[in-house]
Amino acid sequence: MSSSRLDSKTESPTQYRSRQLVFIDDSGDPGFKLGGGSSDFFVIAAVIFDSVDDANKLREKIRECKKHLRLVENYELKFYSTKKRYVTYILKNTTSIPFRVETMVIDKSNFRIGEYDVGHMSLYYFTIRELLLKSKLFDAFVVLDGKNESTYRRDVKSYIRNQLNTNSRRVRQIRFVDSKSEALIQFADLVVGSVRRSYDVLKSDQNDYLRIIPRETSVKINML
Repeated sequence: MSSSRLDSKTESPTQYRSRQLVFIDDSGDPGFKLGGGSSDFFVIAAVIFDSVDDANKLREKIRECKKHLRLVENYELKFYSTKKRYVTYILKNTTSIPFRVETMVIDKSNFRIGEYDVGHMSLYYFTIRELLLKSKLFDAFVVLDGKNESTYRRDVKSYIRNQLNTNSRRVRQIRFVDSKSEALIQFADLVVGSVRRSYDVLKSDQNDYLRIIPRETSVKINML
């Protein structure tokens, strides 16, 4: 996938424009060693665009924000390593772009893995499947953070498509990309970090970020 525009070499712009675009990232970890290093919450967020034009507008807005903040263009935005005033600035200055957010939050203290059909999938991929099942998708192009293709990821892609496309084609394609070269995965990182921070009652900035995203963006939070 091109890092500058979503019209990839493998697909014509016309084909691409007919689809929803979904960028997914996570916060926390899928482990269950509570009190022993694992996070209390595991969160997956999907930033969903109903047109490629909207996605490209957000990418351009992020580029402008980086320039204003005097960050190099290839600076990788990450919620937990980027200065908080930078995160706030970017969230505030992207609110005019149409997109919606769907999240899945697992409170591990209440989650009983045996009660769910996780099967041979890791909790990470199970949560992505559950998130996409709850999202209003049709013929979507889904992008996840991941540097290298592998047999396991190919199996996961087939598994998720088979699970989601039983009655209609909700997902056309799933692709893994390096977040360093994809600004919209980086933006998903800021969003999912904002959601997870909202569950951290010990942080003074618990609600500082999520409330920036306007209600019309439709930040929907599902709990498992």
